[in-house]
Amino acid sequence: MRRRLFVHIGMEKTGTSTLQRFLEANSAGLAAQGFCYLDDPKASYFGRSSHGPVAAALVQQPDFVALRNLRVLARVLADLRGDLDAEPLDVIISAEHFSSRLTQAWQIEKLKAAFGDRLVTIVCYVRRQDAMALSAYSTAVKAGERRRFDTNDINPSNPYFDYSSTLSRWAEVFGDDAILVRKYQRDSLVGGDICEDFMSLLGQFSLAGWARVPDVNKSMDSLQSAALRRINRFLPRHDECPHWVYEAVMNFRMWLVLPLLPKGRPLAWLLKETTPDEVVKRFASTNAEMERRFMTPGALADWLPPHGSCLPPGESPQTDLASPQHGQGHTNLRPK
Repeated sequence: MRRRLFVHIGMEKTGTSTLQRFLEANSAGLAAQGFCYLDDPKASYFGRSSHGPVAAALVQQPDFVALRNLRVLARVLADLRGDLDAEPLDVIISAEHFSSRLTQAWQIEKLKAAFGDRLVTIVCYVRRQDAMALSAYSTAVKAGERRRFDTNDINPSNPYFDYSSTLSRWAEVFGDDAILVRKYQRDSLVGGDICEDFMSLLGQFSLAGWARVPDVNKSMDSLQSAALRRINRFLPRHDECPHWVYEAVMNFRMWLVLPLLPKGRPLAWLLKETTPDEVVKRFASTNAEMERRFMTPGALADWLPPHGSCLPPGESPQTDLASPQHGQGHTNLRPK
């Protein structure tokens, strides 16, 4: 029987860091269920609880890792292939930048070659574009963004929000049947939790006795994001200073500035220029195509509710479900 490989590709802002930390903290429980999360801290393909170094090596000039931490692609893929071949259990790997940064077919083809003869399942969580944009903007401001939130950036020509095209790239390499898409929404996740939901996909429904990890990097509210954005005018961005300076600036933001920021209206107030439903309607065709190819019929019906609700059902406008940590060099809503 062919051994399996579950490749969690994100997307960003869908609880990836929480899930990765959970998988890393529960290696014994996973092994008892026949799974291995490749988490050797000395491995060239692993770092900060994820397999982000693989994505970084596949991107010539990554904006999410310091150049001093960039590793040689040939070595990373060879090490990954060697450990996959040697591992007798089914394997899980995870990196949110697999979805957001691997934009060329050759990158995914090279990744596939490193997987050997394992039976691959690509797991991806998707979030309504209005909620995705708000969460991404909060993270971008924490990383140094100075621009105001602009709803015009949330459009199908921005690849960060075109989930159908992203998934199609992976399907071209692995096939439609290998793609497993889940909604990142409390009322759609098993137990309302990203970790429980992911484990249910593997056949594990009870996490009693498993180590749980706290959610990280909750979104700021609208006033906090506006205040920090103004403070960012006086602080260097990642591309304006040496990396060690940027790390010090990030520590200053996270530990000294953020706790002192005033609280105000929910982050969703930034959508005051339009309604969330109007934003999501921009993606009606691409979301419909994603549902048709990779999901069950009607899976995304509630992404266009009949009334102009502030956010998807069950989701708080002020916090994420289980947001990932701040990234390095994040720009506002990703490049257009």
